[in-house]
Amino acid sequence: MSDLQTPTSKPPFNFERTVCSCAECIKPCHVMPGMLVPEDLQPIACKLGGDTTILLDKLVASEGAKVGVVREGKLVQFNIPTLVPATKPDGSCVFLENDRCTIHEVSPFGCRFFDSHMDRQTGNQRMRAGLISVGNAHTEGHNEYSVMWAWLRSKGRNATPLAERQAALRATGF
Repeated sequence: MSDLQTPTSKPPFNFERTVCSCAECIKPCHVMPGMLVPEDLQPIACKLGGDTTILLDKLVASEGAKVGVVREGKLVQFNIPTLVPATKPDGSCVFLENDRCTIHEVSPFGCRFFDSHMDRQTGNQRMRAGLISVGNAHTEGHNEYSVMWAWLRSKGRNATPLAERQAALRATGF
């Protein structure tokens, strides 16, 4: 799909990467892998040794997060479609092996900037920034992220519905 970047390429977010890998922080890896932002595609592909087409069997299309905006005094809700790592038959992230991320240095936005020790306000601020990045990609139309999402969706490579993933995460006590 496009040229490779080095695995150390960083998206334009001014957040410190989280570093905790305690049992609590890896619970999402077992049931609800974190979303990717457009800037994640090339570094992850490079880490895996190819261009972004190598990701087509590693990712799935998610309906994404439901967001709301006020337009003309009315709340309008919609989903921002996201890409997320595929899951193995046990529900864990395709990149998780022995409770460790095999692509840790270039892990998805929804993994590298979040942990269980973060306060809700910080988490919401970070999630908003990621969703804006994804929303902008879809608004722009024909780009790697939106094209990949649409292709995966057309092939039936869809994430388990978000409500089910969230319920599974809650069931872990997260």
